Amino acid sequence: MDESNRSTQLDDGFRSREFKYLNIYKIFPLVLLLWLLFAVFPLVIWVGSNYFAEQTGLRPSVDWATLGTIGDMFGTANSFFSGFALIIAIITVRQQTTLLQLERRDFRLQLEEIQRSADAQEEMVKNQKSTLAASVVLPIVDQVRGAEYGNSAHTLGVYWRQHTIDAVGEDGLNSILNYFRDGGDASDPPINDAELAEKSRVEQLWRKAQSSFIGEFQRLRSITRAGEATEEEMHQWNEVNQARRVVVGVAQKIYRLSNAGIIDDPAVERVVVSSDMVALMKFVVRPLEMVLLGEHKQEKVVHDPIDHLCQLYSDRETAQVFY
Repeated sequence: MDESNRSTQLDDGFRSREFKYLNIYKIFPLVLLLWLLFAVFPLVIWVGSNYFAEQTGLRPSVDWATLGTIGDMFGTANSFFSGFALIIAIITVRQQTTLLQLERRDFRLQLEEIQRSADAQEEMVKNQKSTLAASVVLPIVDQVRGAEYGNSAHTLGVYWRQHTIDAVGEDGLNSILNYFRDGGDASDPPINDAELAEKSRVEQLWRKAQSSFIGEFQRLRSITRAGEATEEEMHQWNEVNQARRVVVGVAQKIYRLSNAGIIDDPAVERVVVSSDMVALMKFVVRPLEMVLLGEHKQEKVVHDPIDHLCQLYSDRETAQVFY
């Protein structure tokens, strides 16, 4: 039996009982009148007899003892009235109990209705958020797939590869790429001295390559700002710096949307940001950003937008990009 049928039966039952109880209450004034008549009957007899005696000069024929005997004649009536009072009390308690059941039922139905409304409101908010997320994410997806971002990523990749080769040579670059293909920092630990030595050698090559790459970026920035750069160097600086701005701009857009709660699902962010994008931001763009941030705040050691996106993929997932 569902809740609505049960509630209907409860209401109907209460109304039928209430009707019967009201019939009982209708005779209550008559019962009260009878009780008052029985209660004052002995007193009326005593007062009347005294009055008659005073008027006739005769001795009252009714005394208190006689009145007591007369009062005992109404013991049955007293029992009736006591029983009637008990019945009324029981009926009242049952009515109050039924009313409490109805109030609890109504309160429960109200709570269920409030919960349904809250669930519907929450679902509507989710749908609105999904619609809003789609409306702001799709343009970012188009931007990432567009020519500007693709050319920027290519420019930064070529720039990083060129200065890595200049620093450690082709063989050193291949060693670095093989290191990352095996997982980089997330790779299995060395099991013997030879593997430990090889890992240490590759890490030194990586630090040397990064130092050369970052140092060249700082040099180009410095001579360009000082007005000492050649036309070729100025062109290279503008190209690399503009490419950096494009990639960082995408990271900042996604980070702001995530902080605003518009994009609150990492799976959605992974649709927009692939592992190769994160690898580019982590190994190429972030070191350049640290150079720029370090010029303003020496204690700044984090880059919130890029660090946020780096959390979308594990170190091994980003390292596999070098395959």
